[in-house]
Amino acid sequence: LHDRLSEELVLPVRTLAKKVGADIVIGVNLSSGYKGYNEINNLADIINTGIDMLGRASFESNIDIPDVNIKPDLHEYNMLSFDERSIDTIINTPKNCIYRSQGLPGRLGRR
Repeated sequence: LHDRLSEELVLPVRTLAKKVGADIVIGVNLSSGYKGYNEINNLADIINTGIDMLGRASFESNIDIPDVNIKPDLHEYNMLSFDERSIDTIINTPKNCIYRSQGLPGRLGRR
């Protein structure tokens, strides 16, 4: 049931993207990774670890759905990074990561 539910929730996005003319679907992994026991030091770490545990199965079952997956390096930013420089970097880093991905620039028509 879980796999079927995941497919029904995610595949419409992929199907819709293809219907409106997307040649490829790009997945952007914004996860900061899973913390080890020794890295959990405060209440926020405990809450974030609990949230990660709840979404881990869904994340892992959906990771292969996009044609291409990228993981931009945004480790220095968090949910409080609202200054103009941070926002600009958060938006542009994934774009730059896309164009550095192996084989992707040619598929997108950019050199």
